[in-house]
This record gives sequence, C-alpha cells and structure tokens, in this order.
Amino acid sequence: MDGTQEDSVFKVTVYNQLRALFLHLFGTLMMIIVLYILSFEKEFIIVFLITWIIYTIPVLYLHTEYWIKNWSEKYEIKEGRIIKYNKRGKKIYNKEDIVKIILYKSASIDKGGYLY
Repeated sequence: MDGTQEDSVFKVTVYNQLRALFLHLFGTLMMIIVLYILSFEKEFIIVFLITWIIYTIPVLYLHTEYWIKNWSEKYEIKEGRIIKYNKRGKKIYNKEDIVKIILYKSASIDKGGYLY
C-alpha cells in the first residue's frame, strides 16, 4: 500500500449478501421451472426437495454466521493504512504495523490468478 491506490471501503450489506446468494436463488428458480415442465410429479418433487435441502442448509448457515459476525464491521483502506470500525470503536493499522495480509478468495471472485 503506497497511498497511490484508490481508497476502498468494505462492509457487509444486504445487497452484498443477495449478490452472494444469487447463484443459489437462480438454481432454486431453475429447479422450480424443471418441476413445472415435469408436471410436479411426486417422485421429482422428492428428489428436487432433498437436493435443495442439501444445498440450502449449508448456504443459510454460512451466510447467517457471516452476517452475525461481520454486520457491524467496516474496513477502510486509505493513505497507507487500514481503519477497522466496529461496535467497540475504531482501530487503525498503519502500513508499518502490517507484516502480511492473506486474502482467501472464493471461487466466484477467483479468475484463475493468485494474489499474494
């Protein structure tokens, strides 16, 4: 961080959560459309419902845990420092204090490259 990079703000919002859930919501819609095409036959409903539950429970659990842990936090990166805001106040990390930053990217934001 040399101060030439544009300032950034990171915060958990409802919009960000919905963007992250888009693929799951789209998959649910596709399942409903396929069930409609298959005339909502009982056997298909059972298979789709079991599949949907297997995918939905972890998604809802992880998003809920993430929301509860991070809803009150905001991070600003500006002028060679990171400012962390939460319900306990604000903490400033200067670039001299930072030894290493590790970014764990999800597959949805990984475009085939590595960031160190």
